[in-house]
Amino acid sequence: MDRKQAKEQGLKQYDGKSCKRCNTTIKYVSNWSCVKCSSLHQPSADARKRYEQSAKGKAVRKKMNQSDAQKERIWEYNNTSGNAAKYYRDNPEKYLEYRVQKYGLTVDQYNYMLTEQNNCCMICNKSLDLGKHTHIDHCHTTLKVRGILCSSCNTGLGLLKEDVNIMQEMINYVNRAS
Repeated sequence: MDRKQAKEQGLKQYDGKSCKRCNTTIKYVSNWSCVKCSSLHQPSADARKRYEQSAKGKAVRKKMNQSDAQKERIWEYNNTSGNAAKYYRDNPEKYLEYRVQKYGLTVDQYNYMLTEQNNCCMICNKSLDLGKHTHIDHCHTTLKVRGILCSSCNTGLGLLKEDVNIMQEMINYVNRAS
C-alpha cells in the first residue's frame, strides 16, 4: 500500500521506498520518515540546524557556554529561593559581619573607618546612608581596603578600571571642555 492510500485510510504508517540508512520500507504517513531511523532519534543536519537557530536551541547553547562561576551563581539563585536575602534582611547585623569579613575587617574596624570618614563617602564626601548602598573599596591587586564609598563613586571607580591614567585623562578632558 502506498502513502496516499494509507493516508486516506487514516493509517499512520505505510510501505514505501527503502530507507537509504537502514533499508527498511516502513515509513510514517505524516512526514515520509523511516520508522526505524526515527525511533533511533537521529535528527538530520537540517533538523539540527533548525533547532540550533530556534529560541530554545540558542538558550541551551548559551547555557552550555557559560563559565562555571556563572553556572554556580545561577544554581545558587535558583536553589536558595531568596533564603539568604531574607535572612540578611531580617538580620542586618549579620549581613554587616558577612560583608566586612570578606575584606578581612571586623565590624569595629568598619565602624572606625566610617567615623574617620565622618560617615561620608571617601571620594565625593556625600553623607552615607549607613547599611544601604555603601561599598567597601579595596585594591583588587593587593586586596588592601582603601575606604568606604557611595554607590556612584564605587561604580565610577569600577568603570574606570581603577586606572589612574584614565582618571587623569578624564580630568584633563573636563578642564579643557570647561
